[in-house]
Amino acid sequence: MSTPRIVTIIGFLATIVAIVLVPLILIPVPDRSQYFWCRIAWAVFLAVLVWAFAGNQFSRTAIPSFGGVLPAYGVVVFFYAGFSFALMVAFAWFDHSQSGNRVHIAVQVIGTTVLVIVSALLVLPAYFSRHSGSSVHNDWPTAVGMSPFQLAAQIRSQEDRLATPQRGLLFADAERHTCQSLKTLRENLLYSLDGIEGIERTPAYAELSDRVSRLCQDLSAVTFAPPAPGAIEDSITETQDLVRTVAAICKSLTRR
Repeated sequence: MSTPRIVTIIGFLATIVAIVLVPLILIPVPDRSQYFWCRIAWAVFLAVLVWAFAGNQFSRTAIPSFGGVLPAYGVVVFFYAGFSFALMVAFAWFDHSQSGNRVHIAVQVIGTTVLVIVSALLVLPAYFSRHSGSSVHNDWPTAVGMSPFQLAAQIRSQEDRLATPQRGLLFADAERHTCQSLKTLRENLLYSLDGIEGIERTPAYAELSDRVSRLCQDLSAVTFAPPAPGAIEDSITETQDLVRTVAAICKSLTRR
């Protein structure tokens, strides 16, 4: 299990313990309303929502499915969770009447409905646009016509392979630098080029796609045994050059 995932699990469990223990300590049994455990359950749900998204972002094994949509969706998730929790605490602290509880539940239902609608508007178009075409396979498909998302998926598979702990690994620094360079290239492909209509048909992108595919093939052959260090250094240099190429393509398209 990777370190980011362990940190996510620990953070989630610590949050759940705090959500349960703090109200039990602060509110004696005679003062607890009939909604006491319902509010705790809702707070747990919000914690699951936040940590599930955070865990997906921190995880190195999850391939990003939505590209540049994820940052915007993250803002929506965290804003909704914070607003919902603050609203629940406010009603629990200041308004103990039945009418106040009904208003609170109604507002929570409206907020959750808005979250579902916004999630659908942000996520579903991106999801179907990426899965309507040909899927990415484990073998090496022809680079021509591959979308930025498909290239990023290839890069991510090499990131995951290089990040997997290997016994007797002698070149940890080279491995780390390679993963960092690949991550930068992958994010540039997703956040700068993905979603641009007809980009696969441009000559500059066709050359870039071919170079990225060849880079991934070369990395798939790296075993981290001599003379791997030279190959790793060449891959890092090529990756950094590809990052600059992506920026140049994006800049040229912006000027049009």
